[in-house]
This record gives sequence, structure tokens and C-alpha cells, in this order.
Amino acid sequence: MSGYPGVPTLDSIEGIVVHSDIPRAGEFTCSNQLINRIQRMIVWSVRDNFQSVPGSCCNRGERAGWGGDVQVMVPSTYYNFQMACLYTKFLEDYREDQNAQGGVHDSIPWTGWGGYSAPGWHDCFTILAWTMYQNYGDLDILRKHYADLKLALNYILADNPNLIWENNVGGNHISHNHPFLGSVSEWFYKVLAGIDVDPQGPGYKRVTIKPQVVGDLTWVKANHESIHGTIASDWQRQENRFSLKVTLPGNTTAKVHLPKLGWKNVTVTESGAPIWEGGSYSGGVAGITSGSDSSDSVALETGSGSYTFEIGEGRTLAAD
Repeated sequence: MSGYPGVPTLDSIEGIVVHSDIPRAGEFTCSNQLINRIQRMIVWSVRDNFQSVPGSCCNRGERAGWGGDVQVMVPSTYYNFQMACLYTKFLEDYREDQNAQGGVHDSIPWTGWGGYSAPGWHDCFTILAWTMYQNYGDLDILRKHYADLKLALNYILADNPNLIWENNVGGNHISHNHPFLGSVSEWFYKVLAGIDVDPQGPGYKRVTIKPQVVGDLTWVKANHESIHGTIASDWQRQENRFSLKVTLPGNTTAKVHLPKLGWKNVTVTESGAPIWEGGSYSGGVAGITSGSDSSDSVALETGSGSYTFEIGEGRTLAAD
């Protein structure tokens, strides 16, 4: 630094965060502070690297949208950010890059790194278009790019019958800010919190809530801003019961799975009212239309609204 009057201190410097306009679409927290820290790191890594294109790293000359990196990170970005605008633009970048045979470069826009149509990298074009439809229910994306996607699929089946290899080595030459490794964030939302889109209702018109209770986790809380509104899952595990708060936006339906956690003859309540006893659905709560069970969970069909479920063994909940 030159021309500064005196000796600068930390208070003399202002850092400005610059990234593509991708507003937050979700929040995830849980009882494990390591997982919470990883989640925060993922969010910042995406913000750092997504500059007009979903970049793979910001410390090397290959700052570009590498298809292999992007396609494994796509589900996590949907949970955390509103990606419709950026990914619509990125699909146009693919469309402009595609050659007459259907091939696309490994990085988009192509900056001279990589080649044409490596498996996994080439696949990003079709994976991105399909997941855009699943998450936002936008058929226009598929209509607009159908011919290009068909050509791309024909190419990769014909020319690339290979497997994908990855080798991670240490050293200063590797990226220390690589957002594609943040693909685990999808697991936080989809598995731990249990929030998922049902393929029968793209765009979260139909939702699956199926939290998995793992390790020493005692609570998980997450929300996702779908195109219909907020979807939320908030669960807590105690010694003799499991509680799950669910929020579903208007004009949606869901299948909510309550884990049995090894309990037998479970009872399920919603806001204190029994809805599952003695192995059968008893009904009586507005918005819940039916129930069924399997060896590991009780599943309830619900409409939009907010629900507070509890599941425990025997008649414990009813007695409380």
C-alpha cells in the first residue's frame, strides 16, 4: 500500500463481499457444532466462487464453470441459494458452447483449459437442466434446450465409455477454496433435516419430509425457500420420544415420515392429539388425510400448514 497517511490498521481497511446475485434460500443448524461450521464454510465458499458462472476455485487461473465440479454441487446450491437466474444463464453458456456433434467443453465458458466432453464434466449440461425442472417446476427450461440436450446425450453415449477418476493430493498447488467439496450440504438438508422434492410433484409441489437420526445428533433445524414458499423441518430427539415440527407452503402436499427409532407399538400425536395408535391411523386432525407404517417409520399424508408431531413407544405420549 502506498500513499496512505501514516500506518494503516485493521480498522483502516474495509472488505466488500462481491458475488453473483444469489439470495439465500435455506438455513441449516443442528446440535453438532462441527457440522454447523462446515455448513457456514460451504455458504461462504459458494459466495466467493460464484462470479457470473459457478466457479470451481478462486485462487488459480482456471477460474471457470467446470462441469464436473458444478454437477456434484448443484443439489446443495438449490437448498442454500436461489439459483434459477444464474443457472438459466449458465445453460445458455452451454448452448452457445455446444458443437455440431453435441459436445461441450469441460469448462464453460471455455478459457483454454481442459478439452471436450469428458464424462462427468459433459454430463453437467443435462443434469443441470433436469434438476432445474425438478426444483423449480419450469418446463420451459426443458422445452428450450430439448434438442441440445438430446444431441449431448447421443454424443456421450457414443464417444465416452469411460469411468471418472479423482486423485486428491496435498500441497500449495491445490485449491483451498473449492466449492464442489461442499456438496455434503445437500446431505445436511436432504438426509439430516429430511427435506426433499417428490419427483411426482416437481418444484416442491409435492414434498417429502423424512429426517434421519444419526450418531449423537439431538436436534436439527432447517428451512428452504421453494418457489411455493417456506418448507421447514425442525426435530428433537429425547430418551423416550421424537418431536418433529413441519411447515409446508400453500397449495402443496407432503409425505411426512416419523422415525420409530427401534420402538415398538408406537403412538403418534399432532399438537397433543393422537393420530396413530395400536398400529393404525386414527385421524381427526385437519390437513392430515391418511397414515401408514413400515418397519422403521410412520408416514403421514398432509396438506399445507404447520404441524407439531411427536412419536414415542406405546401409550407414553397419550399418557403425558
